[in-house]
Amino acid sequence: MTKLTKIEKRQDEMQSEMEGLNNTVSQVQDSYDEIKQGMENMKGLISNSVQEELDRERRRSNLIIRNCKEVLGKDDRVSVEDIFEDIGVNTGTFEIQRLGTQHVDSDYVRPIRVHFQDRQVRYTVLQKASSLKNSSNSEFQNIYISPDLTKQEQEINKQLRAEVKRRKEAGEMNVKISRGKIVTVPLAKK
Repeated sequence: MTKLTKIEKRQDEMQSEMEGLNNTVSQVQDSYDEIKQGMENMKGLISNSVQEELDRERRRSNLIIRNCKEVLGKDDRVSVEDIFEDIGVNTGTFEIQRLGTQHVDSDYVRPIRVHFQDRQVRYTVLQKASSLKNSSNSEFQNIYISPDLTKQEQEINKQLRAEVKRRKEAGEMNVKISRGKIVTVPLAKK
């Protein structure tokens, strides 16, 4: 074997090693890109999750009142105070805001967001809200009070209601939604 042949052989070996290293570098780069993309996705998920939790925390002191008619010349605060008085809750300080845009020639009634300083008052109002359907004031019988939910919570509740409806249509009458889950309740004996 001549010196030139040895050099050519060594050059071929080095060329082969370089190709192997290039393949390894390419694989490492691909792995890095996958990890980087995964981290970006994770960052987005964490950001969305944190944002959702902050939004939920911000809404924990709020209620939504639906079907409270807008009366020209009457302050919404007076209407809301009358509702709270009807259910027997002394609310203390609260702020209100009509949501959405007003439609002059529409039957749509904009909901009212109520923000309480004290979460316990909010909780008490929610507990007594169902008494509005038995109110002596007929204006209040179609008014509904519910928690102020995020879009994600609204979507989850919508799916739960659809599932309860489906199960009731299938004959399972002892199901209801409680604390964000579908539960089975014992049937009342006749």
